[in-house]
Amino acid sequence: WRAVDVEAKPLDGDVFLLGPASDLVDDGFEGQAIGSLPESIESPTTVVCLWESEEQGPDAALALVSSALAQVQWAQDKDDLSLIWVTRDAVGATPDATVTGVAASVLWGLARVARSENPDLDLRLVDYRDGKITPAFSLEGEPECAVRGDAIFIPRLVAHRPSTGSGPLVQAGGTVCITGGLGALGRTVARWLVAEHGVENLLLTSRRGRETPGAVDFIEELQEGGASVSVVACDASALA
Repeated sequence: WRAVDVEAKPLDGDVFLLGPASDLVDDGFEGQAIGSLPESIESPTTVVCLWESEEQGPDAALALVSSALAQVQWAQDKDDLSLIWVTRDAVGATPDATVTGVAASVLWGLARVARSENPDLDLRLVDYRDGKITPAFSLEGEPECAVRGDAIFIPRLVAHRPSTGSGPLVQAGGTVCITGGLGALGRTVARWLVAEHGVENLLLTSRRGRETPGAVDFIEELQEGGASVSVVACDASALA
């Protein structure tokens, strides 16, 4: 997650608020509070729904996701409709975050599936713990964000950068087990561990064990590189 700057501006068209309104009212939210979804809408329309539950167990999560699914189904045949789901502390937006709104977390999964199956569905997710919520509604082109204090965060995929430490990959005397170790990928990994990281003990598993074509020659190759190699015939996918 990374912080972004957002310029607050009012939502276009009719704006409705469904759910407990206290936080948004204090935040200066401009919209009409409603107790249930309207049968018809005038375009364009935005429905902001606050999802909260005092309980955080499976029953609470089921109740929230059932109501949310009904809302998605209601939105199917509505044109120029935007849905904004607001959850409280349902996702971790910082490295040291502790999620307390576990029940509402399922809504994030439901929303992602709904958007995937219905590309025309305009459904946004806003999570908050504290701070002003309404500026997040002005964030265009971002289907998900999190409000933490005065900052608004958006999720981004980043490349993993492995540690540049010089310590050993495996502790001295340790054994590395490679499932599928006599397959093409397994052999490549085994060679890399022995040649590049000085791994001394390998445990290779495969369905046929030493009966695997080329297994004997490969074991000898690893042994010549200084490794002690054990081979076990087993199916790692089979339940014990």
